[in-house]
Amino acid sequence: MAPYLLKRIFNYAVSHNVQRLQIDVNSDIKSFSSCFFSCHTLTSLNLYVAHPRTSKKIFFPDYLNLPALTRLHLGDVAFRGGAEPFSAYPRLNSLMISNFEIIGEQNLYISSTTLVKLKIQVYYEPKKNYCKIELSTPGLCTFSFVGTPFEILSGNNPSSVKHVKIYANMWWNYVTAPSILLSWLQELADTKTLTVSSNTLQVLSLVPGLLKVKLHSLRNLKSLRVKMSRLSCGLSKSLIDAKLAQLPAGSQEEAAKLREAFKEGSSSIPDGIVYFLLQNSPSAKVHIIN
Repeated sequence: MAPYLLKRIFNYAVSHNVQRLQIDVNSDIKSFSSCFFSCHTLTSLNLYVAHPRTSKKIFFPDYLNLPALTRLHLGDVAFRGGAEPFSAYPRLNSLMISNFEIIGEQNLYISSTTLVKLKIQVYYEPKKNYCKIELSTPGLCTFSFVGTPFEILSGNNPSSVKHVKIYANMWWNYVTAPSILLSWLQELADTKTLTVSSNTLQVLSLVPGLLKVKLHSLRNLKSLRVKMSRLSCGLSKSLIDAKLAQLPAGSQEEAAKLREAFKEGSSSIPDGIVYFLLQNSPSAKVHIIN
C-alpha cells in the first residue's frame, strides 16, 4: 500500500478516537503516520507487517505511546536482544507474539505487572543460538505456546499460571526441545488446567527415561485435555530415529513396524505418558479430543 494512503487511514482512525485496530500490510513501520505512535484511545492492536522489499523482519518500535492499550497481537516482527518492549503499556492484559525474531546476543524481556494472558507462536525451527525470553509477569494466569519449545525463563514465581496450553512440534530433529518441554512442566506448580496436543506428548516422550522422572509439579491439576494431532515430517523422523536406536541390530521386522506406527500423518498417544502427567493429581479429569 502506498505510504500516503496508510497515513490517511491512520489520521482518519486516530481523529475518530479508534479503540480497536488491525494492521496487516507490506510496509515499513516508519511509513506509519506519526499520530498512530501516540494514540491515547487505542485499546486493542493487531499488528502484522512485512518489509515491502526484503525478507528481513521489521523491528518493533520502542517508542509507541499507547497508554490505554490492553490487548496486543504482533506478527512477523523483530525485537532487539536486551529490549523490554512491553513495559511501556501500563494496562496491557493480553499479549500474543507470532513468528518473531530476536536479534542480538541478549534475551528478550517481557515485563508487565498487568499481563494476564500470554501466547507465543513460532512456526519455524529455533536457531542454534536462538535467544531466550525472560518473563517478569507476576500476574500471568494463562500461558499458551505453539511451535518448537525453546528456553523461556521466568523471573517470578510461576505459581500464578493456572491455565496452560502447549501445542508442540518439531520440524527438524531439534535435540533440546524435549528436555525444554519437560522443564516447562516441572515449573507448573499450581496449574489447574493443562491442554496439550498428542504431538506435544510425542515430543515429551523423547526425553530419555521419562516415565521414571518424579514430577514435583502439577499437584493441583483439575483437567488434562489431549487434542489428537497428526505427526509432522520432522517429528515423525525424530521418533522413528529414537525408537530404531533402541532396537537390537538386524530387527528388520520391528523396524518396519516402527516406521508404520510413527509415519508422517499418523496420530497416537505414547504409552504411560498420561499417567506420568497425573502422578501428583490422579483424580484430574482427562478429555481426549479427536
